[in-house]
Amino acid sequence: MRLRLALLLVLSALSQTIFAAVVQATLPNGIAVTADFRAGLAGKPTVILIHGFLQTREQATVATLSGSLADEGYTVLTPTLSLGVPNRDHSLSCDAIHNHSMDTDVAEIRFWVDWLKKRGSRQITLAGHSVGALQALIYAGTSWDPAVNQLELISLSDPSSGMLSGARRDKIRQEVAQRLKAGETGIQTLPMSFCTRYTASTPAYWSYIRWTRDDLIKRIQTSPIKVSIILGGKDNLVNASWIRQLKTTKAHVYVEKDANHFFEGSSEFDLLDVTNTLLQTKP
Repeated sequence: MRLRLALLLVLSALSQTIFAAVVQATLPNGIAVTADFRAGLAGKPTVILIHGFLQTREQATVATLSGSLADEGYTVLTPTLSLGVPNRDHSLSCDAIHNHSMDTDVAEIRFWVDWLKKRGSRQITLAGHSVGALQALIYAGTSWDPAVNQLELISLSDPSSGMLSGARRDKIRQEVAQRLKAGETGIQTLPMSFCTRYTASTPAYWSYIRWTRDDLIKRIQTSPIKVSIILGGKDNLVNASWIRQLKTTKAHVYVEKDANHFFEGSSEFDLLDVTNTLLQTKP
């Protein structure tokens, strides 16, 4: 039965990919950007899906969920954040010189929300995977639009996990904060997310590294809209203490015990089931 369901979903995703429209737009700063757009049924919510760090909309977790939701009749927009590169169509390497920041990422999310509103969307769920989940959460606390009535944060990682953890993270954050205070804006190479060597200016690097557990918890608690968090029980970037802390917030926390960070294999169906439930429930 599950094998048959998997086959049907794969065929459906392929069909949706064929008929998905690639839309092009120009940001206020002049950078050209693209997104996959799938128009759904009238009366159903719209979903924006934001990919993870340095990735594109082709990243498997986001691409699979996008196709499956479109098959369920939802309008789905899956942009590729520019990261400062016009019409970006490939993932950026850690070793590249990165001229984007959390602020520019969030500004692009705001741009795509406005793009959808101009086309009639009034019930928008903003979903993000991994760092995309963090970006969605920050968007809700800085430039929220009432048309966005729900956040779905998939694999929202513990900021203290990955290449930067514990005392090492605290030491680097302190050093970068001191450089920023001193007015330094030069390029530096330091660990970031899954990158052992990440090259960016001091302000751009700080825009990502500044976020702590306490910051995220506060953002969740003060979010003007409903927050749902979907985690994998086998995600090595999500430990038990992080899950416990998230469960103390007002967010609805779902833990799929067999899922990893990317909800691969049969866990993709669990992610779709939870997302369907959220979209069918009044925020």
